[in-house]
Amino acid sequence: MDNSFTPYDDAFRTMITDAPITLIPLINEMFKESGIHLLGKEKLNLSANEIFLNQQNGEQAKRITDSSFTISDGEHVRRFHIECQSTTDGTMVIRMFEYDAQIALNDTRNTSDTEHLVVNFPESGILYLRSNEDTPKYVTTTIKVPGGQQVTYKIPTLSISSYSAEDIIEKKLYFLIPFYIFNYEKTFDDIIKGNEAISAKMISDYKLIAGSLQKALKDEELKELDIIAISGMFKKVMEHLTVGCETVRKEVLDNMGGTVLDYPAKTAYNEGLTEGTRNGNAQRLVRAVQKNMEKYNVSLEEACDACDSTVEEYYEAVELLKNEDEAEFM
Repeated sequence: MDNSFTPYDDAFRTMITDAPITLIPLINEMFKESGIHLLGKEKLNLSANEIFLNQQNGEQAKRITDSSFTISDGEHVRRFHIECQSTTDGTMVIRMFEYDAQIALNDTRNTSDTEHLVVNFPESGILYLRSNEDTPKYVTTTIKVPGGQQVTYKIPTLSISSYSAEDIIEKKLYFLIPFYIFNYEKTFDDIIKGNEAISAKMISDYKLIAGSLQKALKDEELKELDIIAISGMFKKVMEHLTVGCETVRKEVLDNMGGTVLDYPAKTAYNEGLTEGTRNGNAQRLVRAVQKNMEKYNVSLEEACDACDSTVEEYYEAVELLKNEDEAEFM
């Protein structure tokens, strides 16, 4: 995408960085018609998201891709490039070609000789958070070269609206969970007006999703850190998409909070925190809260809540540490 930055881009990139295992089913689904089927044992290496495009005036334009990574099975290495789009954009196919060409060129510079240039384009795809009946299943680029030859390649798209909660669970598309609320965006007004049928369906979906995450953790399909990433990004997307729709946000959070959103307080972030400040473990609490705030860009209140604590307990811990430091120098 361009230099603009949205919370949805942030959630997408965080999922790739913090829960990369969830990428495997997404790749299998997005590129299934290309014959790609990963087993989950492959090695994933993330690449820098910054690329520089040469412009006609000789200057370079900096662009930030949503993802560029390689997957290796020990014998073969595949380069992938996936962009996340909140809406269908008529210029998307142009940007995809620009990004793909630059990514391919960057890789080629490390392997080409002076007389023969071989350019390997990445496997590229687009994840649409919003879509309609006109959203294409592919965007297509045709490259014509001297001599009349041409090459056409398709970039598959995947729309959130194509997947129900049951689909996500069946296909293990956990990567899509933070963005699933987009499927209900068009019904927010109906929910606010009291449409119980839509509300009940939405709540039912999220209960299914929450249960699937618990099962995936129990079955060791996902790790605790994966759950934390999914939970944090789910909440981030929810809060931004439902601005002005507190009724929707409350209904979802009330039904997910007890099973998903509060889980980090019982796992990685709260490792050793069950005693919290009650047992004088103030330093651990302060570090966990500050880490939560920095990593997930949440408020102090939200960071404390994720650590099963309160703002008052956090300040008490800070004050306790301050007093201990002062005592050491007395």
